[in-house]
Amino acid sequence: MGVTREEPEQVRDSAIPPTQTPRDPKFVVGAIPGGRPDLRFLIQKYLPGGMEVIIGAKAEEGLGHLVMFGIGGIYVEILKDVVFKIAPVTDVEAREMLSSIKGAPLLKGVRGQKGVDEEGIVELIQRISQLVTDLPAIQEMDLNPVIAYEDRVFVVDARISI
Repeated sequence: MGVTREEPEQVRDSAIPPTQTPRDPKFVVGAIPGGRPDLRFLIQKYLPGGMEVIIGAKAEEGLGHLVMFGIGGIYVEILKDVVFKIAPVTDVEAREMLSSIKGAPLLKGVRGQKGVDEEGIVELIQRISQLVTDLPAIQEMDLNPVIAYEDRVFVVDARISI
């Protein structure tokens, strides 16, 4: 089992400036206190800015899968500003998901901030919906965070339970 988001002390966020990203994994292992040459690790591109959103799905007996969308980060943790639809989610329903949360204006851009790629989010919601429809063995799926920019959407972390 690897390190998860729930173990933040084991995750370094932008620990190495992008201009100095090492090509030799020994450099990264050497930066870990106490060494640990047995560790496996993932180096991924740092994605500054953007807006965190969360997309997920959960199997519910008698209903099938519920697909979830919300603004991520503190908004989902504190405000619980999320919406659910039963899979398969249509294009119209996916768009309703975006417009029905309290934080919907944030997606459009407020106070000088740019809006996000709503088409990309809608497509991702529909792809997740199709995936859980095609693979009913998936019990739970969590894409968190998804970083949405003005012109693109990146899934940064994903977890699937079968």
